[in-house]
Amino acid sequence: MCVVLLGLRRSLHNLRRGDCLFVRLLHGYYSAVNPVTVTIGGVDAAVLFAGLAPGFAGLYQLNVVVPGGVSAGDAVPVVVSVAGQASPPVTLAVQ
Repeated sequence: MCVVLLGLRRSLHNLRRGDCLFVRLLHGYYSAVNPVTVTIGGVDAAVLFAGLAPGFAGLYQLNVVVPGGVSAGDAVPVVVSVAGQASPPVTLAVQ
């Protein structure tokens, strides 16, 4: 799943005016510097990418795999942690 958020702080390289974010994303150039973890329903999820979202200024994107073993429900909590700081939980419907 794709999570869009603010506040991941720095990426590996600062974005310059006119820089081609789409090409550089393929090489992890704008990945988040700080470690990012995600739990879904209390289960650790694999984070495939954490970094700047293409086409947006200051917006970050997480590509996350919903882990097996997450209980189905209309309000499953999702928590993102960056550099040891956890977000307040948001909810996600899981079937």
